[in-house]
Amino acid sequence: MRPVVPEEIGDLLKWRPLMLLNRTLLGPAYIESIVSYSPALITSQGGKRLPLEVWGMIIDFSSRCPENHRYSLVRPKLLQTSAGGDELVCERYKRWLPFGNIKQLEEIEMYRFYLAHPDKLHHPDLDSSCPNPFYFPIPSFGSPCAFPTALLASKTRFLHLELTVPDVIKNLEYGYCTCCSGKHVVGHDFGLSGTSARWILYLPSLCRIGACAGKH
Repeated sequence: MRPVVPEEIGDLLKWRPLMLLNRTLLGPAYIESIVSYSPALITSQGGKRLPLEVWGMIIDFSSRCPENHRYSLVRPKLLQTSAGGDELVCERYKRWLPFGNIKQLEEIEMYRFYLAHPDKLHHPDLDSSCPNPFYFPIPSFGSPCAFPTALLASKTRFLHLELTVPDVIKNLEYGYCTCCSGKHVVGHDFGLSGTSARWILYLPSLCRIGACAGKH
């Protein structure tokens, strides 16, 4: 996955892929955007101000411990204008078929395709019976979320796209997959062929890393 940049908002609203929103970093990104414009914009009731270096330390500290960060799977819906400028409104997904239940190699490619095209029911180039994990007769969305598009220029990266199967398992499904039973490693006799480079990584003659662990 990679961070979203402000210049691609227009394309995202046409394409409407699924994205990973780091809710923990949304606040620090907002503070950073204000402080980078002018630290004087944040003062105490007594009129006291913190120097820019201190704000940098606060933002850095608030971004630590990524394993404790909270995430949401979102999809861009529309752009609205408020008193503070343009805001990107996103739908928040509440359910999908667990990525951790993937068992077939073709499902890896299909699920990645559906992450980029959640409205599609079939891959145009693959003949697969793999269902769209986000398609339900009655869609289930949480309350929509909105944030200023200006925050996407922040150094604090809170919104990502081009998601992969490991990204979803790691950040939205607590890192659990049936392949490794939550251990992120499976035995050397795990039966997948050499064509599964996107599914597992090989550690010579020792073990194999499951899809939930990704490339790192």
